[in-house]
Amino acid sequence: MLTERDLKLLNFMSGFSFMTAEQCGRFLGVSLAIVRRRLKALADLELVETKNVLGSRRLYYWVSRAGLDFLGVSAEGSEPKGVRIGQLEHDKTVADLAVDFAVKHPDFEVIGEAQIRRLDSVLLEAGEEPEFALRRVSGGRMVNVFPDVVAVSPAGHRFFLEFEHTVKDKRRLKSLMRAYMASPKVSAVKYYGVSSVMPRLQAAVSELSGEMPLFGGKPKIQVEEVQVKNEGLLS
Repeated sequence: MLTERDLKLLNFMSGFSFMTAEQCGRFLGVSLAIVRRRLKALADLELVETKNVLGSRRLYYWVSRAGLDFLGVSAEGSEPKGVRIGQLEHDKTVADLAVDFAVKHPDFEVIGEAQIRRLDSVLLEAGEEPEFALRRVSGGRMVNVFPDVVAVSPAGHRFFLEFEHTVKDKRRLKSLMRAYMASPKVSAVKYYGVSSVMPRLQAAVSELSGEMPLFGGKPKIQVEEVQVKNEGLLS
């Protein structure tokens, strides 16, 4: 039997490629033993898929296609992809940031990229403006840029969270930041970066400071260094 807490977790998990039991426990505010029991129950119902990587003891969990159907969300645009080795650090850190934000701001709706893509794909297919994605010109064509996480306040303000773990070309980075600055759908943006990318992020924001709008008396775009929580595959 599903509980209200199970549904809360399923809805949140549906926005991310995967989550760990530790992240799920932090999100719900319960012990690891309790959340592992609930994740096993969800897996037994085939609403959640689970996998270890390279023979590790750590399990990764994501909402299955059946789980998405159960939640009533479109799975055509994007469904959780599970663990991709090349994206493991990025995807896990994005989920960490989202969980941390959700715990600190329980009255916000926190939406991950996978759910953002599903919501926006329906609008884009209908020829309408996407709810969250930014539309910008790149290489002479219009592209959609999907944020890692969006947090919506009770008042409807939208805070976009981005995690950078590789150094982007500064011209491209400034172009993305300008798109955020100009977009009325974006209230504020926080770029989180590992230490190696911080100089590039800080330089881009500094060079845009003369045209940077404010939100709540602060620059619309801010940057913050983040320490990647690396427990290791075998932990």
